[in-house]
Amino acid sequence: MDRRLNLIIFHQPKAQKVSDFETIRDIIATQAPDIEVHIITPQNLNSNLFWRHAAEHPTLIFSPTGVQFADHMRGTKLINQPTTKEREARMVHKAGYPVPQTARLVPDLVLDEKRWGPFAVVKPNIGSNGRGVRLRRTRHVRWADPMSWPEEDYRRGKQLIVQQYVHSGDNVNCYRVLAVLGEVIYSIHTSLRTPLVLPDPRGTDDVDQPIAANTGDREVKLNYDEEVLAFAQGLARKLPMIPVMPIDVVRHRDSGQLFVMEINSHGWSWHLSSPFGEKQQATYGLDYYRQFNGLEKIAKALIEKTRQLAS
Repeated sequence: MDRRLNLIIFHQPKAQKVSDFETIRDIIATQAPDIEVHIITPQNLNSNLFWRHAAEHPTLIFSPTGVQFADHMRGTKLINQPTTKEREARMVHKAGYPVPQTARLVPDLVLDEKRWGPFAVVKPNIGSNGRGVRLRRTRHVRWADPMSWPEEDYRRGKQLIVQQYVHSGDNVNCYRVLAVLGEVIYSIHTSLRTPLVLPDPRGTDDVDQPIAANTGDREVKLNYDEEVLAFAQGLARKLPMIPVMPIDVVRHRDSGQLFVMEINSHGWSWHLSSPFGEKQQATYGLDYYRQFNGLEKIAKALIEKTRQLAS
């Protein structure tokens, strides 16, 4: 009886190096001879001959970036699909993990300073790499016409959300944990070198200052904090429909509580080999591959998922 399974990996050349997937394919070939791995790209996505051949066996399709597959393309799909930060916050909360209070900025929104605290963070409702993320006085947070921002302001034309401010310390800092199929692949800790000067909470001036840890002069180092790693991995396993999850975590300086800030569901975060990731590793002397033997862990997870879910 032929029990062969197909694993189809979608490679987006702009988002990662194909050598990552070739290495994963080679590991799987050694450890799981019942699984045949196919790497496809946008150029051969719609090959009818390939899909007719693939339809002969149960299939799992894995893609770190959003892509649409036609109904006739057989297989269970584990594919990252972009969504808003507001919806991500609801997903995290529903999964039972702490996330700062989050609301979409709409014309009738009025924040209760007693619940939200003196400061809040306003940010675009879509991925922004830290751009347009600003600290505001809670009492001054109001909806504004998206086109009213200056031309050079990243917030112009974008829907905004507001989140409760979590004070991470004198130097703004956060953790990033990349989880793939529920496994921790690498993790970093980012900290701004310039201390944050918080305004007087009782002040009346209109505060609008950058607050993201991934902008400005910063220190980036590999993270081995076991509490943070276990926290992020637990969340990733609660949300298996997001196969590649770069989780941003902040620890409240005074209480020590961990908060999930974002889960970056868009999928364009394969920073093992993305242009951004390669530059970051070179700049700060990091090696994401070696930290936790990431490609080996991904290969093993894909073997398990293919045997479990291929259809």
